[in-house]
Amino acid sequence: MSYLLSQIWICLLLTALVAGLAGWLLGGGKRKIKQLEEQWQTQLARTENERDYYAGEVKNLTAIAEEREEMEERFIREKQSLENELEALQKGMKFKVDSSKKQEEKLTRKAQTLEERNMSLNAKVEEEQQVFSQRVAELEAGEEMAKRQIEELEERVNTLQAQLDEAHINLTETSNRLAEAEAGQTAGESGKAGRAALGAAALAAGAAATVATTNEEGTDSLIDREGEEYPVDVIEAIADEDAKRLRKLGVKTTIDLLNKASNKEKISLLAKSLGKESWVVRSWASVADLLRVRGIDAVDGELLELAGVATVQSLVRSRLDKLVDSVKVIHRHVGKTSRAPGHDEITRWIENATKLEPMLETNVDKL
Repeated sequence: MSYLLSQIWICLLLTALVAGLAGWLLGGGKRKIKQLEEQWQTQLARTENERDYYAGEVKNLTAIAEEREEMEERFIREKQSLENELEALQKGMKFKVDSSKKQEEKLTRKAQTLEERNMSLNAKVEEEQQVFSQRVAELEAGEEMAKRQIEELEERVNTLQAQLDEAHINLTETSNRLAEAEAGQTAGESGKAGRAALGAAALAAGAAATVATTNEEGTDSLIDREGEEYPVDVIEAIADEDAKRLRKLGVKTTIDLLNKASNKEKISLLAKSLGKESWVVRSWASVADLLRVRGIDAVDGELLELAGVATVQSLVRSRLDKLVDSVKVIHRHVGKTSRAPGHDEITRWIENATKLEPMLETNVDKL
């Protein structure tokens, strides 16, 4: 813009000079030249003012252009920064998405594993429930048999009580006869009568002792024998039909049962012969083995077997406090006596068990 103004100014000067020279040559006056000069000076001043104005405008435009360039640079920098942040966010989101997918796959696998374990546990629970139901059925059958035995014992008690009452009546009648005897009877006759009275008294005492013993056995325990060997049907879980089949196979006593079921192979073979599950025959053998311990009867043996004591050896290895608690729990659910075996009683069982030789292999408790 300044270059254009300077060119205009130069052109004006040249024009004025040419005009002045021409006027001079043509005979024009100085006054006219002066007027022209003043006009051109005014024109020049106005042109210079315009030049200065436009120069200022150029400066302003230059400043605006510089500011615009600076703003454009700042905009480019901010845009680059935003693009970098966006790229970082995209990478972070992609990483989070990948991590979420991996975690989701891991949780899915874990859920599948838990579902499989849950199905397996449900199957085991159902199996255990079936086993428990079978055991409960067997125990109920044994309870019915025990009730029948108790009823038979009560009938025997009533019979013996009647015999005792009859003996007391006979004793009273004999005493009355002795009182009515004549004072003049001989000493021999008196001695015979005394011996008869003593015999009647002894008979009554024997009957009373029998009744007391029978009553005590009937109320406290179904089996309270000393020794190691019992009839096989003393184990209440063995039904009458099973006892008959065992006798046909030569198993008449608990020791016979132990000899026929001393390990897993023999137990499986005997179970097949009887048409029973192996664990059923194993439970019979466990009770038979525990019956060898002095102080343990059939009911106690069943309590110990249900508490997880499968052999005499496992009874010796048992933790006393834990075994006492287990027996109490089992007795509370299936107990057939008035009280559960206590701490001291189980201690004596363990002491007595240490004196016995093993007859069952320790691995039978896995059946």
